[in-house]
Amino acid sequence: MMRHLTVLTLDGCDKCKKYMESLSRIDCLKTAISCDKDPTICDNTESLVKCDLYPMTILEGFSKETIILCLAFEYSQILKPKKVGINKIVVYLHSIDSMFSYVQNLYINNK
Repeated sequence: MMRHLTVLTLDGCDKCKKYMESLSRIDCLKTAISCDKDPTICDNTESLVKCDLYPMTILEGFSKETIILCLAFEYSQILKPKKVGINKIVVYLHSIDSMFSYVQNLYINNK
């Protein structure tokens, strides 16, 4: 299965821009989707993970499950994977730096 990441962003979001700049250092197949231009996937993802903080990252092809990374809105959520659907888990992180590190480690460990 091909590894791919999809980043959900908001136009004008400084955190989203910084995160995308960080991801440009990783040689990987990635797609950025602006929620302002394509709100359906973002609305569906928000509903699934019960979070509306951006950016969000959808990782496919690293395991049997799709991994959705998003920013935690409660400290108790951090790094506690939660099953949110058939073959889907969400991992809440405390910052975009920790989100980038999570993605970077996945790519390093799955070469």
